Amino acid sequence: MNFIRKNIIFFIVCSLTALASLYLIYLDLAKHSLISKANTETEESRQKADKAYKGKGNRPVEPNVKMIASDTEVVKQRTAALQRIFGKPYRKALIAFAREIGMTEDDLLNKFRDFYENDEQKDKSAEVLIPLFKKSLGDPQKIEPAFNRFIETVQKNTVELLRGQAALDIFAVALGMPRTMNSSSCHVLLATMQRSFFDRRNIPGVLNIQTVRDFTYNEYVQTPPPLSKISDILTMMPIFEDIFYRMRLSKISNVESFTRLNEGVSHSDKYKKYSFKTKVTGDIDSIRKLINTLHEAYKDNQVYVVTWVSLISHTDPEIAHARTLIMGNASATSQPGVNPPNYPMTGPQPERPNYPPPRPMGNQPNAPQNESHLPLEERSDYGAVIIGRNRHVTADLEFDYYMFVGDQLKTTN
Repeated sequence: MNFIRKNIIFFIVCSLTALASLYLIYLDLAKHSLISKANTETEESRQKADKAYKGKGNRPVEPNVKMIASDTEVVKQRTAALQRIFGKPYRKALIAFAREIGMTEDDLLNKFRDFYENDEQKDKSAEVLIPLFKKSLGDPQKIEPAFNRFIETVQKNTVELLRGQAALDIFAVALGMPRTMNSSSCHVLLATMQRSFFDRRNIPGVLNIQTVRDFTYNEYVQTPPPLSKISDILTMMPIFEDIFYRMRLSKISNVESFTRLNEGVSHSDKYKKYSFKTKVTGDIDSIRKLINTLHEAYKDNQVYVVTWVSLISHTDPEIAHARTLIMGNASATSQPGVNPPNYPMTGPQPERPNYPPPRPMGNQPNAPQNESHLPLEERSDYGAVIIGRNRHVTADLEFDYYMFVGDQLKTTN
């Protein structure tokens, strides 16, 4: 007791410390209990969520189902519309045909697909199938004029004569059927189109039929193509024709070379890519127009992608002529007994007048015959362009053509 009385302050502090510690321990246990409870509830909720996610009872509500279905349909329609831009040169004419007979493009294509896939129709050739399909569309007095206008529209863009069987074939291709043909008929078609390319000067600067063959197919002049090559020829000739048409439209001067780089590279089972390389000459504006024309072909449902452009100018004669004039003027204007300055043509040069020397005067009857004694700025041709008048260039181009084949109907014969 004496010890406690002598150390009363120490015991008071110890007592308060013990009470505070007990209170803190209580708070800690209480908080720990709450945290444990929260963790338990969280785990139970997670397990219930996992069970609900894996179970079959978790379904979106009806309004969400309708919105999902609507969005899915919109995406399908937009995807189909985008895909039909790739390699569908007859699409505009087909849309006009469908509109004229009171159908949409999708309705017409779906109807033909059902007609084509009907097992009751054994002969799947365009010669048999297309006349029957036209009959199924309704009144012939309405269908035939629409069909004729379809052919007339397509005929404006091809040298192939679309009569009889050819008209049926093209209409079938527009509807999704790959074109077929026997070897002799394909041989005739190939030779006829090559001759028409030449006769109509479809390829700028090409002056003989052999060059047309070299640019397209030169191995089937005497003998018909094998069956394995017919599909490729029927696919490629319209593409060649479109490329040559765009070259002529751009007003380039000459196609020096044209090469097909592959026979079609497949991208999944829906697209094919055909690659080409060409060397052309013309003024810079025509080269620019050719590239722009290829890029804008998507408006006609054909897609080109230019992957390489290399330009070579033809200013070497101008530069050589200017070099001669500069060195000649330096000699003519130097003082007697003083050597003219020997300006280097490359590297740092001494400061000198920044204007071109005069052009030869022989072809200018109204100009003074000899102005060499005058200062350059007083001569009649002062300021004339010496380098840059020749806008002619040679361009090496590489480009790809993309075709959507995912909607083509499968041949069965």
